[in-house]
Amino acid sequence: MTNVSKTNMDKTNKVSIIMTVRNEEKNIANVIEALLRQTYEYEEIVINDNGSSDRTVEIINEFQKHSSKIRLVKSNGKSIGEGRNTAIENSCGDILAVMDAGIYPENDWLEMVVSPMIENNEIDVSWGHVIFDTKSRIRPSTNINLALVFLTKYPEDKKQTKNVPSSAFRKRVWEKLGGFPEIQIPIEDLILIEEIKNLGFREIHTFDARAYYFVYPKSFKDVFEKWIISACCSLLVRKSELGFFRQVSIFGMFFLSLFLILLDAKMVLLFFAYIIVFMVHKARSNKELAKKIFTSPALFFTVFTLFFVLNAARLFGVIKAISILATGKSPKIVYKPMGKVTSE
Repeated sequence: MTNVSKTNMDKTNKVSIIMTVRNEEKNIANVIEALLRQTYEYEEIVINDNGSSDRTVEIINEFQKHSSKIRLVKSNGKSIGEGRNTAIENSCGDILAVMDAGIYPENDWLEMVVSPMIENNEIDVSWGHVIFDTKSRIRPSTNINLALVFLTKYPEDKKQTKNVPSSAFRKRVWEKLGGFPEIQIPIEDLILIEEIKNLGFREIHTFDARAYYFVYPKSFKDVFEKWIISACCSLLVRKSELGFFRQVSIFGMFFLSLFLILLDAKMVLLFFAYIIVFMVHKARSNKELAKKIFTSPALFFTVFTLFFVLNAARLFGVIKAISILATGKSPKIVYKPMGKVTSE
């Protein structure tokens, strides 16, 4: 792929960077500083504040004093999709590049992710690459960070993945979709990705558009609480980052082997066999990280402990989802662009 000029001379392809934030005072400065260093000349950074109660807005206002490209809008919305729609409605770009506060883009990220779309007007969506940082690039990687990536994420060199943060798409895509899906659970990204595929938009993967995810849960308790929500949301809409039915099969086998132990103590061998096979599979798919884990007793203990924490959280998440479904209160998906908002 031939990169486009660092100065965007084609004004029919104006680029707006889109973000929605809430209580991100610890992370917002990192991402804004990185966006201001981008090698590609974009039109604006439109940040929607979705009801922050910390210093997030104050920090954004400080950056606005030094850059006229930063625009702040407010929606006080109840969902991430609603917040993104608010930002997009207040943008001027023909191409929308999506970023999140907990992700740190490389200096040429924007240039890389929009280049295919500038060169070919028929390309609708460009998926950049999100690297789940395990090398302390942005912040020191803790043992819990490393264990979580090993057990639940893909390795850094994994290609052909889709993440809405670190992507770019034409505004016409957003218009045809009827806006980002607005749903009161944090799973709108997976719904959007599926809709883009179902509607036949032309997509491309831009592996050189790198951005680093660096905001991880800090404790086993944090992981447990987050994965209860994740498992519950996945079951409610039957979607998962790594494939819903594949995940159901993998972890269904875990709970089946655990249940069989209750029937016959001899089945404990089956239970440990499952764990060994699972760990070997993860090690084969992420060899670099596996070397760290299997040569550090403390890190290996963290991985082993987190394995049970995650599965316990999934069980509680499933129970929570079933209770919601039993009441007939399944979350509704709305495709409806936001109305008038406040701009600063």
